[in-house]
Amino acid sequence: MNTLLCNLTRFGDLLQTQPVIHGLAERGVGVGLLCLENFAPATRLLSDLDYVCAFPGSRVLTLLDKDWKDALGFLDELKTSLRQEFPFDDVFNLTATMPVRLLTRFLSMGHVEDGRGFLLDDFGFSVSDNPWVSFLLASSKRRGVSPFNLVDLFWKVSGLPDAPRRFALKPPGPEDTQAAAELLRRSVEGFGTIPESENRYVALQMGASVDRRRWPVPHFAELAAALHAETGRIPVLLGAKGEAALGERFQKLYADMAPGAPLVSCIGKTNLTELAAVLLACDLLVSNDTGTMHLAAGLGVPVAAVFLATAQPWDTGPYRAGNVCLEPAMDCHPCAYGSECPRDEACRRAVGPRLMADLVRTRLETGAWPENMAQSGGTARIWETVSDDHHFMDLRSLSGHDSEDRTRWLRIQRETYRHLFDNGVFEAADLERIKKKLDAHNAATLSPENLAQLQAELTQAAQLFMLLTQQGRALASAPIESLKGKFLATFQRIQHLLESSEHLSVLGYLFASNSQEAGRDLDSILALTARYAACVDALTRIVHS
Repeated sequence: MNTLLCNLTRFGDLLQTQPVIHGLAERGVGVGLLCLENFAPATRLLSDLDYVCAFPGSRVLTLLDKDWKDALGFLDELKTSLRQEFPFDDVFNLTATMPVRLLTRFLSMGHVEDGRGFLLDDFGFSVSDNPWVSFLLASSKRRGVSPFNLVDLFWKVSGLPDAPRRFALKPPGPEDTQAAAELLRRSVEGFGTIPESENRYVALQMGASVDRRRWPVPHFAELAAALHAETGRIPVLLGAKGEAALGERFQKLYADMAPGAPLVSCIGKTNLTELAAVLLACDLLVSNDTGTMHLAAGLGVPVAAVFLATAQPWDTGPYRAGNVCLEPAMDCHPCAYGSECPRDEACRRAVGPRLMADLVRTRLETGAWPENMAQSGGTARIWETVSDDHHFMDLRSLSGHDSEDRTRWLRIQRETYRHLFDNGVFEAADLERIKKKLDAHNAATLSPENLAQLQAELTQAAQLFMLLTQQGRALASAPIESLKGKFLATFQRIQHLLESSEHLSVLGYLFASNSQEAGRDLDSILALTARYAACVDALTRIVHS
């Protein structure tokens, strides 16, 4: 059995497929990977791969601009070559975009009856083959309310049984290790302050996908100066060539804060495997939410990561227990995609360099993150990554933010949605089990204000689901136009209520998406309605308890 895994996304997302690749290989499945050409070198760090196909996305786009028939001919040749080199029995697509759904269908036509993940039906409409796929798409549009790490979503989408997810990348080869050692040695050599045998490093990744998600350069410089003064660690700057300006700003600030102190800049000087070797030479990485962060986690290098603007650690935090994530303790965080900040990006200043220095210094000196950071945390939420009893990545607060409404609601969703997607039915014993888990986290109750709002929304949703069920049954008995109109109007009221709710927006998006897929017959829609009505009833019982 061979599976072709399609992941035509960014560097970090590609690395985060490693647990799925390992899980499939462990069950005797041969795994091939279709990835973007520019990230193909990173596959040298992925374990358990039997085949890699580097997809030349830019070439295909150029051919499409020139003549779509040339592009189709090129894709047909690619498909033939791929099947000859790696005859796959199954296609598993982890990229939700329409072009990749089309590509997945094209690759499977005539050879694979069914695919997995993000697919298209015979009429070209998007279709998801299990509830976790729908949630992965929904959470990508409502990132602020996603309680599941992306790696866990990939795992559940794959259909693998619940088991430990092993995120362990292959170490770089001797040539990369030697190149990294030489780069570090040459960079420090000119300072002549410390014997080479005593050099210890802390890596800093200052770049991010967009500026609003980037911790300020002065904060990085102040952190580096403090760590060098207090621990003797030498800062190592990481990044692509396009981030050279950040490195230049850092060096000027650092030279003023720590005159004569050694510094290593690897910005634009390493390929992906050499970057891995540099990380392994460092004691710790301080980073924004980046692919470098995921690379360090997969290599076992301790990480302290800052999550700003639209980034939040619940869904894209480093997937390894024992790392630390910091985010602003602000009601508006994380902000919605495409929204403009009315607070002059205050979140970028909420996580201070002194706080980060205290966290990192303690980790370097003791091997553990400091506990009871509530007072020193102040404007920052501080989380340690841990694994829960379902093998999902979880967060443990080091700053006393477990009692926030936002955290409690994320945990309520986490337990309820996990059961909904895996089982669909809520028995009394299931609800009791969920309540016990939430009680263990002190997460079963919300503040009176939020609780009242949520209870009102759940009550209204339950009434509308009941009405929709009654109208659907009447419509099945007498399919007349007036009943159809009432049924559709009730459906739209449910969708509007859920999607406009601060608490239930993901559930609303899921219901709308699943309804489109189930819309071929009334019985399917009524079965789906019963499923979501059961979820609303379960949430009602949980928050009322």
